Amino acid sequence: AMIWPTTPDKGLQGIVGKWKPHNKSGFALVIAEDGSLGLMLGNGKGKTETVSLGKPMLARHWYLAAASWDAEKKEVRLYQEPLRDYGSMTHGGRARKKVKLAKMAGNRAPLTMAALLERSTGSRIFCGKFYNGKIDGPKLSGRVLKPIEIESLRDNSVPRSLAPSVLAAWDFSRDISSVKISDVSSRQMHGEIVNLPARGMTGANWSGAELCWRHAQSEYGAIHFHDDDLYDACWDVDFEFTVPKGLKSGIYAARLRAADAEEYIPFAVRPERGNEAKIAFILPTIHYM
Repeated sequence: AMIWPTTPDKGLQGIVGKWKPHNKSGFALVIAEDGSLGLMLGNGKGKTETVSLGKPMLARHWYLAAASWDAEKKEVRLYQEPLRDYGSMTHGGRARKKVKLAKMAGNRAPLTMAALLERSTGSRIFCGKFYNGKIDGPKLSGRVLKPIEIESLRDNSVPRSLAPSVLAAWDFSRDISSVKISDVSSRQMHGEIVNLPARGMTGANWSGAELCWRHAQSEYGAIHFHDDDLYDACWDVDFEFTVPKGLKSGIYAARLRAADAEEYIPFAVRPERGNEAKIAFILPTIHYM
């Protein structure tokens, strides 16, 4: 993936992973505790190993972030390549590191981006280790790729020669106005966003020629994730109130009481159609959210 982290020094953050914390199985491409790119591996028996590059990323800079694990050689390869480099500062590179883990265990956990699975209850999924920043064009391969092959996957297209090896290639520049994320590989493993992170954001290939995603959709293929994104907390409905006919428009409040605690929840009643007032009052309801 191409990534643009905003808080690389915040600690462990998931980029792309199929991780099951219950038995420590699966894998995850992450920002490690040291602020550099890392790969987490779990054997399904409680043992994990995280290999990191050891060179902290800079905030708000684009990087090619890639990792592979060779099961036979027990070798992890890491690629943390900045889109723009500075002669006096080393904040990227490549590395090959041996791991002690004998194997990586598979699991039935969902694949997540910008977070790692923590637990699931019924149909509800709870995540943590949230990533702050942009992600552009994440991909998964079924084999260890050569550096030149990884370079060829920087764009959202998949070269024909790599089509059999690429398990999924998500193009965030598609379906920007929806919650769908589209897999352009032959396997069509589509997904959906949760809690409405910002879509239509400038990607790693943005030229600056267009300032509206509708005019250059392919250059706005990034999603900007935040650890406090929230759309729906999935709370149950506690009570409903039917507005009586003829109630004057205005600001009202529901009074909630429990023991010695008291809280007022404001809500607005709009005028009936055809009975609008001469003055319009605009409420900043987004702040109530």
